[in-house]
Amino acid sequence: MSNATKNILTHILGGIAFLMLPIIFSPDFSFTFDFIKHRDFQHEILYFLLLLMFFYILYYFLIPQLFNQKKYLSFILSILFFYIIFSWISNLGHHYSFIENNQMPPPPRHMKHTNLINSILFHEFNHHLFKFLIVLVSALLINNNNQLKKIAKEKVDAELSFLKAQIKPHFLFNTLNSIYSLAIQKSSEVPHAIALFSVMLRYITNEAHKNFIPINKELGYISSYVGLQKLRFENTVKVEFYVEGSTDEREIAPLLLSTFVENAFKYGVNPEKKSIIKISVFVSESELCLTVFNNKVLEQNNQINEGGMGLDNVKKRLALLYPNLHELNINDDKESYSILLKIKLK
Repeated sequence: MSNATKNILTHILGGIAFLMLPIIFSPDFSFTFDFIKHRDFQHEILYFLLLLMFFYILYYFLIPQLFNQKKYLSFILSILFFYIIFSWISNLGHHYSFIENNQMPPPPRHMKHTNLINSILFHEFNHHLFKFLIVLVSALLINNNNQLKKIAKEKVDAELSFLKAQIKPHFLFNTLNSIYSLAIQKSSEVPHAIALFSVMLRYITNEAHKNFIPINKELGYISSYVGLQKLRFENTVKVEFYVEGSTDEREIAPLLLSTFVENAFKYGVNPEKKSIIKISVFVSESELCLTVFNNKVLEQNNQINEGGMGLDNVKKRLALLYPNLHELNINDDKESYSILLKIKLK
């Protein structure tokens, strides 16, 4: 169900629940529903309809166009205008209900006008003002909550954009360094490496700006990166890369899993020593599980978190994109380094 559909259903159900209040709290309530014929009840339901109308006038016009634009005087005058108009309309129904129930003839014309004014100032002020203020305060609170959510989303988007801006230069530097190493060795695999790099660069250009992408695309990027590193280190590194489960119609944030793989090659491979890297991805109906293992062949005090990149970046993105929906465990011992990442898929 889309957010727009949920929003419409919320408003419909909320409106129905609001209009049910005068029925539920009617002193003459009965399952025969005879009380619906009473003028007092009809007067009450009329005012609730007016209040519901007032809520949407507030929600879609007065608050966005006046209150949020800091036109407070116009906003207050508009509130007073609608209160007087709604009280007058509601009072008309109440006035004629009183005449009918008491079987009294209408008062003289000049008396009728005076009675209406007095009723608005006193009776309606006491009887309806509280409900009117409740609707006003509710609309303002909902608007304030929406504004806070909007600010939070803008903050998240800005932080994600900043983090992705860090990732792209990081990617270019690492990959070009790998191709440079092959060129120095005068390897015949340089054309193949450039082809893999072009696939990775296309992924960065077309997909990295999105919040979520198909898991297959992220895994395709990792596969190209692993292939490029195999060309670079040849027989000095043994790589095991496994993917299990169905990745169809599953999505994940781009360049999230790949950071752990990149750092495994960065700190777990030494051309002068034999090394092993194990990467496994398991995708279930609702969860993705990534494990990355590498033995330590380089001396590093902080394996992943170098220059503010790597682990700090990933943790921030996980917190922003998967709050309370992920688990990251790191095992850092003397001879090996491994991570276990679990993500609840949205």
